[in-house]
Amino acid sequence: MKKFILFQLALLLLLFSCNDNRVANSNKHEEPFIENVPYSFEKVTKPEVWITFGSLEAQQAACQMPENWLSRISTENLIKTCMDYPLYFIYMAYNREMDGMNVIMDGFNGFKELQKRSDAAGQLIAYYDNMELQSEEEAMTKAGVNSPNSILRLGYMELIMASGRIENMYAPQNIQQLNKVVLKKYRDKLDRSNVYSLFSVKNSLLLSASVKLHSGIAAVTPDEVLQLRQFVEAGGQVKPQEYTNISAILFK
Repeated sequence: MKKFILFQLALLLLLFSCNDNRVANSNKHEEPFIENVPYSFEKVTKPEVWITFGSLEAQQAACQMPENWLSRISTENLIKTCMDYPLYFIYMAYNREMDGMNVIMDGFNGFKELQKRSDAAGQLIAYYDNMELQSEEEAMTKAGVNSPNSILRLGYMELIMASGRIENMYAPQNIQQLNKVVLKKYRDKLDRSNVYSLFSVKNSLLLSASVKLHSGIAAVTPDEVLQLRQFVEAGGQVKPQEYTNISAILFK
């Protein structure tokens, strides 16, 4: 029920916050680059403009970053741009959310640029660490649902990092900090179970399982390794009762 409510809220935000083909095509041309800020999708997310798109392909085309921004924007602001991507929440429309995440990453040139950055992993971990969990009151307001730290965006960030598509995400220099941060987020979610349901917790488990498989499995039996691999390959989409088993393996 909570997942359905969140999805409905996301759809409402898209309708009221998020051009025709002329605007989509204009996005391919250069726009004046502005230092020290994320790229803004304001031109295409005006309600009277966004509502004119008739397909996902048209929406994706309208939301591309100009080429002159891609090479000049800082990694920090590129991550903020990816987090502001107007189609970020469509992962929820897929039975296997990681399939939706791949559609998002394949369809946005900002992600293609992010995958080239050698410092992307470290900065993604830092961004994730700074995402504060929300209270129940905040999560159910329009401002809360649309905030940079919303429940949907937190899950989105966890899917980005668990996708296996960010270079050096599981490199030795990053793995210890990533493990620390994901464990903290997981425990914080459990402490706020009235807000962060199993729908949200499973993304923490997915990311943690990915970390475990890349950081050493000396304390894990071969059968447990198999369970973790199957869980990751399924994108975390397993029967709810299996989450208890995965959690026991990860946090024993």
